[in-house]
This record gives sequence, structure tokens and C-alpha cells, in this order.
Amino acid sequence: MSHKKKEQKFMPIGLPARVRSLLLVAAVFCFAAPNGYFLYRYMKEPQLMQSLLANPLGLTFVSETALLLLLFLIAVWYVKRERLKVFYYLLAAFVGGLAFALPLFLWFNSVDKKRDS
Repeated sequence: MSHKKKEQKFMPIGLPARVRSLLLVAAVFCFAAPNGYFLYRYMKEPQLMQSLLANPLGLTFVSETALLLLLFLIAVWYVKRERLKVFYYLLAAFVGGLAFALPLFLWFNSVDKKRDS
């Protein structure tokens, strides 16, 4: 018996145009607001990062974020199965955070429901 690997054809997610717009707005907002504030505080007081990592509660939140990044990477790999797309998601997550990368990924991988019909 020969087992041939099934070729998976990626089907984009059909979403209403309004939801797609909200995803893009959410990605831009999450890039600017939480990520921008974090970068501002880090540039102004870099010692706060050392304090965060020295605090057990802060380290727990940072560890949870790393675990979520890994789980989302697995989900992105399952959906796309392309190394370059996973790399783009990982890059977006490091540049703008998970709250930026996930809506952006969903926006890029969706189509307008009305146009698709």
C-alpha cells in the first residue's frame, strides 16, 4: 500500500467586510496602543524590564505570553503549512505583539464574504 500525502488546498476564511475592517483596525490599534506604550516605557526606563523578570508574577505573565506565541505558531502552521507564512507571523508577533499579529493574520487570510459568493 502506498500512502500518498493529500494535497491540502487552503481555503480563505469568508468574513463580512465589516469584520475584516474591524480586524485591521484592531491590528493597527494593538500595534500603536499597547505595543507603543511598552516601547515608550522600555526606552524611558529599561531597568523596568529587569524588575519585571525578577518578579515571580511578572515572569509568569511573560512565560504565559511565550506559551501563547508557541500555541499560535502551531495553529498558524496547521492553517498555512508554509514556513515563510509562519515566519511572517512570528516576525509580526515579535514586532507588534500577539494582539497585533493575530488580527493581522486573520485579515490577511480572509476574503470578503460577498465577493467570494
